Amino acid sequence: MRFTTVLLLNLALTGYSKGIAQTIQKTKKLPLRLSVFSQHVSLPSINRLGGRMNPGVKIATERYYTTNKRVSLFQSFDLGYAHHKSLDDLLFVTSEFGIRPKVERFFADIKVGPGFMMSHTKNPFYQYKEHSWAQTGGWQKKLLITAGAGVGYAVKDLAVVLSWKWLLETPYLVNESAVLPRQQLEAGFQIAL
Repeated sequence: MRFTTVLLLNLALTGYSKGIAQTIQKTKKLPLRLSVFSQHVSLPSINRLGGRMNPGVKIATERYYTTNKRVSLFQSFDLGYAHHKSLDDLLFVTSEFGIRPKVERFFADIKVGPGFMMSHTKNPFYQYKEHSWAQTGGWQKKLLITAGAGVGYAVKDLAVVLSWKWLLETPYLVNESAVLPRQQLEAGFQIAL
């Protein structure tokens, strides 16, 4: 009886460690996500997403902290460019922490994190310096706080993704306003290389 118990326990642990090794092996591939998006300056609202297009592109990758068949905990690293027709051009970098529940081939993402943005405004701005107003321009540095949610469908190493993201940039207007909210609707795909 004791021999049978030890044998079954050994087989179970071997199978369990083999499963862990397979999970680790799956995460060694580099996930690469390419997305196109439309961005709007507004508070979170579905009504604003269908309006005037302000296109952008984004490339991202992820680092997995833990992953199995039901859920993944991960950190994403994003690099993007957006063109707002009447406001500015943006370059941004974000890093978001997320959770990804999975059911069969479907998954959902919930992410939040910080970022950094460079904004080049289309309109002239003025700043009060040394008893006079001087025009400022060029690139402005801003901090971001991001939050987002998305859904996707995966087949082997390829996934199609649709997501919504809310960005809060600060400062706006060269330290004259506290924040400017933005939102974006993204569509893209992710492939494991």
